[in-house]
Amino acid sequence: MMILADQPLLQAQDINRVAEVLTANKLCDYAAATDGGGGKPPVAFRVHMLGALLSLSGDEGARKIMRNGKYAGKHVSLSDFSFWDADTEPELERILEYVNGIR
Repeated sequence: MMILADQPLLQAQDINRVAEVLTANKLCDYAAATDGGGGKPPVAFRVHMLGALLSLSGDEGARKIMRNGKYAGKHVSLSDFSFWDADTEPELERILEYVNGIR
């Protein structure tokens, strides 16, 4: 499973849902989260996908595999805030404001 460290609002139940969808769909090569715009991390791959993953280079990421029609996948819809990145200070401030607002 690939999970990005810059998505602090992603919850364990979201990760579990992705894993459960892969387990339930035996013919799929992967299961990925989505906000409606294609597959995104977290994404779980079957063990036979290791070779394809290891063949990636540079900053290609698993998106290249998920866009390849050779592989079949399922998508799991998650809340928009699950995908909020903390790459920049303004993004981190938005996340902190959200967290403080729900407590």
